[in-house]
Amino acid sequence: MNFFYFLQSQFILIILFFIPIIIYSQTDNYYNIKNGLPSNNVYNIKQDKRGFIWATTDKGVVRYDGKSFKLYTVDHGLASNDNFAMLIDSKDNVWLYSFRAISKIENNNDCKIFGSTKSYFSHFVLNSNDELYYSVLDSLNQRTNLGYYSHFIIKDDKTLKLDLPSDFRYRYGGFGQILKDKYFIFFYNKQKSKVLNCQYTSSYFVSLDSSFRINFDFLLNNKITIDLFEFNEESIAAFSYRNYIILNKNYNLAKIYPQNLEKIASGNTVRVGQKLYLIFNKGIYTYNIETDEWFPFFELPKVTSMLIDSEKNVWVSTMGNGLMKYVNLDVKTGKEYIVKIASDAVKKVSGYNDQSLWIANSRNKVFDLNNSRKWYSPDLIDLRFLETDQYGDVYFGGSNAVYKNGKVFSNFGFKAMDIIQDSIALTTSFGVNFLNKKDLNSFKGYDNRQLTDIKGRMYAILLLQGKFYSGNQ
Repeated sequence: MNFFYFLQSQFILIILFFIPIIIYSQTDNYYNIKNGLPSNNVYNIKQDKRGFIWATTDKGVVRYDGKSFKLYTVDHGLASNDNFAMLIDSKDNVWLYSFRAISKIENNNDCKIFGSTKSYFSHFVLNSNDELYYSVLDSLNQRTNLGYYSHFIIKDDKTLKLDLPSDFRYRYGGFGQILKDKYFIFFYNKQKSKVLNCQYTSSYFVSLDSSFRINFDFLLNNKITIDLFEFNEESIAAFSYRNYIILNKNYNLAKIYPQNLEKIASGNTVRVGQKLYLIFNKGIYTYNIETDEWFPFFELPKVTSMLIDSEKNVWVSTMGNGLMKYVNLDVKTGKEYIVKIASDAVKKVSGYNDQSLWIANSRNKVFDLNNSRKWYSPDLIDLRFLETDQYGDVYFGGSNAVYKNGKVFSNFGFKAMDIIQDSIALTTSFGVNFLNKKDLNSFKGYDNRQLTDIKGRMYAILLLQGKFYSGNQ
């Protein structure tokens, strides 16, 4: 038997089994100010076609190449270090939105600045022709909270003001999302409802040339954070602060999010097939338009953005906790590709190659996952060790007994145990006992006088071929 292989297999089994417990507290990679980020406040994360990971923070923009971060700030030509939104066009140019202006990081690392945002945050969208749309607040009526807006397009590095009808300019809001190549623009008008005692919103899908518009209404309850998604030629989904709505010819009904969810920001939504990953105050949740079902995917407050990169790694950005990267995270469930095999807390795991996999849980139940008929419920105050061998035998014990295959062979308490081939080592507060498996029937005679081969207060033992290691205080 290769004992090192046995140890390695045990370690892997333990790690795999405990992943369901720790998956949301530990990641494969955690990035913060200690290992490369300029700030722990990360607004957005995206990947370009070259494979670079981009993240915006309140202290600059970073590009990650898999080994290190490259920082871009005002010293490199950005309008601001504090960029709230980020888009990447088809040429891998990175577009940034700040309260000062729009910045662009070209794929040759040159930086350019466009227009002025006048300390106003608007919707920030790209179409398939790499044309960028945004709005600027020109004036605001404090009494009605209605604003007068100008709308712009950046095309071929030139900023052009759009000549839209006047009723499109006097709105509470601006551009929403452009769906496919139809150049839809989303506007909304905020009004007070005396009957419903909340904010009522009239919303429109409008073509850029104003040739048509589609009206729909639903409650936004003061805060406006709209995301739009076209699932097919007839259905469009709109997601707001506390409501969502599916729009088509036969269906137009707003619904409340489950579990008191609140959508905290527009954008930063990931789509995989018919499933959407949306960011809420309680973390990331999935929505399936076919079944109208919501499920928690990543329950962590202060999430700002999510990315599934080209290698299927899941990146999550946060306010205050930097970036987290998960490898092998199942984009369907938010967990590792594993099967849950026990609902009780697991204390010990042991196995021999692919012959057996023994589990000891918090109720001191010991069972073999490969053979459901093999299980034991020993009378132990505590279960401290669990070992198995090539013969299919299982040994376990604690402070008041030691068992072999469910039968007591010692009523004395032990600290640790290890097995190699036919040799067994047990540690106690008095020392270490070495014995052969053939001597187990007579081992009860040692209980009263507790003979030891090596004296000392021992807590751990490791048997190898021709040597051993033990640990004490």
